[in-house]
Amino acid sequence: MKVGWKNIAIEDPTLILSMPYATTDNFLKEKIYPCATCLLREDAGMALLNAQQVALKKGFKIVLLDCYRPLPMQEKMFDIIPDTKYVGDPKRGSKHNKGVAVDITLADKNGKQLDMGTAFDDFTDKARYDYKGISAEAKKNRKLLREFMLANDFTPYNNEWWHFNYKKTDYPNEDFVWECDE
Repeated sequence: MKVGWKNIAIEDPTLILSMPYATTDNFLKEKIYPCATCLLREDAGMALLNAQQVALKKGFKIVLLDCYRPLPMQEKMFDIIPDTKYVGDPKRGSKHNKGVAVDITLADKNGKQLDMGTAFDDFTDKARYDYKGISAEAKKNRKLLREFMLANDFTPYNNEWWHFNYKKTDYPNEDFVWECDE
């Protein structure tokens, strides 16, 4: 493990590791990551682990959808869909490339994902946090997820209910790729 980083799912096995970009079940329809791994900068990782503890006390679990994204994988995503509305331009990089952004959702204590009104990586207005045309249940679930993250030093991205940035973002973009045991 690279110094200053945490492998979040190994740190806390109560987290649910989903990671669609390690499969073909994502909006790109292509496997981007070599295996499902969630790495974050150490301070961001500790904050997410704290958020998980808060969620567990309330009967929920955090589901990890995306974490650190190496620049070469950002480039691959941008090559498939070169539209900055959906994929960050690798020339500039993103908070994912710095290891301080997470895409997450919530599940109940049995691991069943909660209704959030849209699937992960839905790039319509319905994915906006404040979209009015979703069920009361989905609104409640989005608010709950946001509360867990705000209380643990993450700020939301309003266009994507699932995306949160850690408060400290002044890290460089990274390009290292993690090892897989598969």
